[in-house]
Amino acid sequence: MKPILTFAILLAGVAMSLPTQAASVVSGDITNNVSPTFTTGDTLLKLYGYSDSAFAVPSNLTSAGASAWFGVGGDKALSGTETMKLQLSPGVGLTGFGDIYTRAVISISGFTSDPGLNIGANAGVAGSSYAAGVQTLNLNWNGGVPRDFTLANPSASAGQLLFISLDFATAPQWAVTHLDYAVVPVPEPSSMALLFVGAGLAWSRARGCRR
Repeated sequence: MKPILTFAILLAGVAMSLPTQAASVVSGDITNNVSPTFTTGDTLLKLYGYSDSAFAVPSNLTSAGASAWFGVGGDKALSGTETMKLQLSPGVGLTGFGDIYTRAVISISGFTSDPGLNIGANAGVAGSSYAAGVQTLNLNWNGGVPRDFTLANPSASAGQLLFISLDFATAPQWAVTHLDYAVVPVPEPSSMALLFVGAGLAWSRARGCRR
């Protein structure tokens, strides 16, 4: 086998460390108005609800029921100054989220790098940007039409504490339909060692062919 091809196969094997064990938090998981916190059954994600923009005053998480939406407070969505925190376990990253009955400028802070937001073909997206650990998404009203967004780089949030807030001066509402997360595997040391050995062999053989 040609050395360059050998190296490419090794590189592909390491690069194929895609998120695994994907799961979601949906409205049916949360018991309405009983606690400001919720921990998933697999304990990989914990949600915290607050009534203020400073993430200081706990407020019960609320749900509109199965196959609906969830949030904080009486309208069962994030609105006004209401905020939410997500604590992801080490090696677990946010992979997406969805909304319905939403009009809001949403800011999610705490990322270590660009999470790779994909807005897809969703209607009513007025804009999005990422800078200095903060992903912003500006959404126009979608009524009862659900939207789904994915994050291509879950490593950017793996093990992180994410802070979700709204531009409360614009009377926003974000009715969350789901939060998606997944284990983000890290290449094993043996795989990395194999990669470097393959790179060295490929370089050495290629150099010998040029002589």
